[in-house]
Amino acid sequence: MWGRETPFHFIGIGGQSMSGLAQALSQLGFSVSGSDLHRNERTEALRALGILVSYGHSWAAVEGLAPQAVVVYTTDVPGDNPELGAARYRGLAVVHRSVVLNWFLEGNLRAGSTDPIAITGTHGKTTTSALIGYLLLRGGLDPSIFVATDLPYLGGNVHLGTGRAVVAEADESDGSLLAYHPLWTVMTNVEPEHLEHYDDDFANVVTTMERFLDQIRPGGHAVLCADDATLWTIGQDRPDVLWYGLGPRAELTARDVRLGEVSTFTVRRGEVELGSVALCIPGRHNVQNALSAIGVALGYGMPFHQVQEILPGFTGSARRFEVLGTFSGVAVITDYAHHPTEIRATLAAARTRYRGRIIAVFQPHRYQRLYSLWDLFLGAFRDADHVIVTDPYGPAGTVRPEGRAVTDLVAGIRAGSGVDAAYVSDRAEIGKRCAALARSGDAVLFLGAGDIDAVGREWVDHLAMQ
Repeated sequence: MWGRETPFHFIGIGGQSMSGLAQALSQLGFSVSGSDLHRNERTEALRALGILVSYGHSWAAVEGLAPQAVVVYTTDVPGDNPELGAARYRGLAVVHRSVVLNWFLEGNLRAGSTDPIAITGTHGKTTTSALIGYLLLRGGLDPSIFVATDLPYLGGNVHLGTGRAVVAEADESDGSLLAYHPLWTVMTNVEPEHLEHYDDDFANVVTTMERFLDQIRPGGHAVLCADDATLWTIGQDRPDVLWYGLGPRAELTARDVRLGEVSTFTVRRGEVELGSVALCIPGRHNVQNALSAIGVALGYGMPFHQVQEILPGFTGSARRFEVLGTFSGVAVITDYAHHPTEIRATLAAARTRYRGRIIAVFQPHRYQRLYSLWDLFLGAFRDADHVIVTDPYGPAGTVRPEGRAVTDLVAGIRAGSGVDAAYVSDRAEIGKRCAALARSGDAVLFLGAGDIDAVGREWVDHLAMQ
């Protein structure tokens, strides 16, 4: 499909998934360039690899590309982006990022990369992908790994291995996962989310997930969470399904679960007790995620004692219950949670790990999601003691539609979750409010998929200087 003489240009090269693909192509010897609106750690890392990165989007960024160049975009790139317009005007190949990832999944990395492992689901796919990659990597199978976050054990978000497995997140948010035909499919859950890409109809999400299961290669495997009612419905009567979870329907399950800073549980497969394991990322949802990863590892022939030895070394990934530091006894955590289910799980995990109060700083992610899941958000903060809500995050140019205000959300959280809640719009004021509330033993969690992470990190930098 593409030879080494094919140049690639990424629009939004500093994004998590795009930066990993750009790095991987560069490592294989392709000429790679890209653009992004702003400088960040990923763009700087790409520049250090010799990749040409420009800032801002302009026609000029595409004018100098060779006629055989491929221009890569994501669903978030608007149709009027000048680089998209320039590429189409010039007749260059323009492809979605999923096409590039599929190129790796289809064995083009090297002759022996024959086993695509695609992980999807409304929640937990990043952590699950990271866990699977970690177990296979530390188990000596040297998989290739494509994950949409930075992983401490990789020092980045991509690894080109020598083994046959290619581990990758399959993004269900825009339906682009249908580009892939995996040998292994792992599904964590299916809930109403990203409905703007599915005509506001959850049935279309379910149909897409069913189609993805249909695309598993002959002789392939599905690892599905039995605790999820939708997965249980669509996964019935399918061949070679490993059901995992914490409920009675699961074949691969956990017993004697003890949650804490280090969670422990006993793994059973059917009637056979395999043994106990320790997990250093908190929460019941991560026990579920770990079970799916264990299922894949066992499927690749890893002995369980090796899983027992390796799993405790996994310390998580960026923005997934990432502890930024502890200052005067106050733990500061950042987490990508932006859906009500994710918020509930993250706050519940914090309850198992910290004895003091839980202070949540929440940035809603996009107005449409906020409005469509409004009632679920109201009851999602019951494990917090204090909630600070700031303005929703949206892409550049987002216009707030007429509708409920953030102050209405705050009032609803007070009533629905029964906790103290306040609206704070000023970024600098957020840190001051947290400092006034927090005391030794408490945990402050910055929750959201937008730039609330930067607010948390700025506050941590301020605390570190005191």
